[in-house]
Order: sequence, then structure tokens, then C-alpha cells
Amino acid sequence: EERIRLAEYLTSKLHTIDGLKHTRYDYVKHVYYVYSFSYDEEKIGISREKFCEAMRAEGIPCYGGYVKPLYLNPLYAEKRAFAFRHYTGNVKYEKGICPITETLNEKSLVMIPICRPPAKFSDMDDIFNSIKKVIENKDELR
Repeated sequence: EERIRLAEYLTSKLHTIDGLKHTRYDYVKHVYYVYSFSYDEEKIGISREKFCEAMRAEGIPCYGGYVKPLYLNPLYAEKRAFAFRHYTGNVKYEKGICPITETLNEKSLVMIPICRPPAKFSDMDDIFNSIKKVIENKDELR
């Protein structure tokens, strides 16, 4: 419950910045083992990598993407998995079959893993202030 309160607090602040968006669905109870949001590089004006690097320089753990899509793992792409010894179909695991997943991983998903106790609302303020500082100083980061 505390992670939810912290995440909701940070989300209320994050939604004031055009180009950053945390999506929450009313029919899902998210427990926020990490806090994620989408990052629009065109609206923010710097790459996600530069943004995350600058956030880390501000002391905020931040990284882009998640794990590489499973179907791009050589185990599947090269059909090395045990199941392929018994599979005679023509399945293809290649880049482009899940473009939204790939875009999230490669370009638009940002993760912050500290939206949880013992963090407080003041820590969420620090995260938000760091985000604003990075964006306000984006010209120096290019």
C-alpha cells in the first residue's frame, strides 16, 4: 500500500511534464516493484540514454528499457530450444514481430526502482525535481 501511495504521488507530479507518462489502469492493482513511465524523446529533446545518465548523476537510479524481448534471444531465433527438436512448423522469431514491445525496450520505457519504502514523499519530490532539472538543462546534455 505504501508503494502505491508513493507511486500515485509521483505520478501526479509526472503528469505535469509533457513527454512523460505513467499509465495506470483502473482494473489492475499495480504494486510497483519498479516505477515505470513512457519517455517521448521528441517532446523532451534528449535521448532516453542521456536522460537516464543525467538522472543517475543526480543520484536517482534510472535506466531505460526492460529485458530484451524473449523472442529475440538466440535460443529462439536460432531454434536451439529443446521444443524445436519436436516442432515441425515454420515459426519465425525476428525483430519486428512485436514493434510496441521493441520500441518500449529500445527507446521509450524508463524505470526507476526506488518508489518504495523506506522512501518518503520527500524522496518522490527529489525524483521529480531531478527530472525537471535534467529537462531544464537538456541543452547542456546534447
